[in-house]
Amino acid sequence: MGCTVTMESRPASNTEIRSYKRQLSLSDLERFLRTSIERRLTGKNSESDLKVKAQLENAGKSPNDRLQVYGRLCTTKDADTAPVNMSETPGRKTAFIFGPETVYGALIENIHDPYTMLLRLGFLPEYIHLKACKQKVCYWLILLTPSQESVQSTSTMPSASPDNLNSGQVAPVPATWEGLLSYIRACYPAALPAVQAHWDLITTKPVEFFEENSGVRFIDALADPSAPAFMSYQKFQELPKPQKDWETRLFLYCEVRILELFSGDGHTWSDAGVKGEKEYLSPNYLMETDLGPENYIRIALKVDVPQEVRDKYDDK
Repeated sequence: MGCTVTMESRPASNTEIRSYKRQLSLSDLERFLRTSIERRLTGKNSESDLKVKAQLENAGKSPNDRLQVYGRLCTTKDADTAPVNMSETPGRKTAFIFGPETVYGALIENIHDPYTMLLRLGFLPEYIHLKACKQKVCYWLILLTPSQESVQSTSTMPSASPDNLNSGQVAPVPATWEGLLSYIRACYPAALPAVQAHWDLITTKPVEFFEENSGVRFIDALADPSAPAFMSYQKFQELPKPQKDWETRLFLYCEVRILELFSGDGHTWSDAGVKGEKEYLSPNYLMETDLGPENYIRIALKVDVPQEVRDKYDDK
């Protein structure tokens, strides 16, 4: 590939060793996932494929030894436009991601069926249909390895601020109500008073409760960020104060993506009420600069929406 390697007579640093291991592990993981997608896991796997799968599954059983890989399923306009952020929504400061538990478990098992994977991650069938069938976007799998310094198990971010939030040094946190509040404080400080004022309702009432008071169907507002009903951070700040409870909840819905199935317990839930995967809140990383090219991979996915879902929502 025209690459020149210069050997230096010095021991590798711990950072270099971690980076080297991370590149190899991500490369192995990417190769396995791409092969699985191509073959659709139809029983045509080679012995080497199955061996790698077994190694990855075994790594998932040893949390202390495995690479801390996080993941996200996101969208862009087409398969030729790779994502550069975790979310391409203009101005969005946060994103939901899944953790190593899911990467080494459900992802490996379901990579051949992205629709099922989206359901396990708490996406509504109607929302998947909106994206894949109506907006005709391309879904992408992003796998990333934030720096060891930024990976923490706490849901507090004492050093985070609006100025440094999109830094690779800010930790993903469990997607609990406490984690959400810490990100509102860091990312959307102007919204914090309203969120705190309506916190009891936000954490106990379903989206339908707020829709009844607003006259707005939230998922319809989300469909078009340029539409009047979409509640951006900028629009929320321009509302008369104090903002109403439904306006605050719509802001969280549109801007932070706190959708119908968000429970605040750190896990995804399906539309059928089945507990799913652990989920985390993350900065909306600009991957090339915040993470570095060796610390992420991107794979385009084809999402096959079942015909019964198409029939139900095509005309809605």
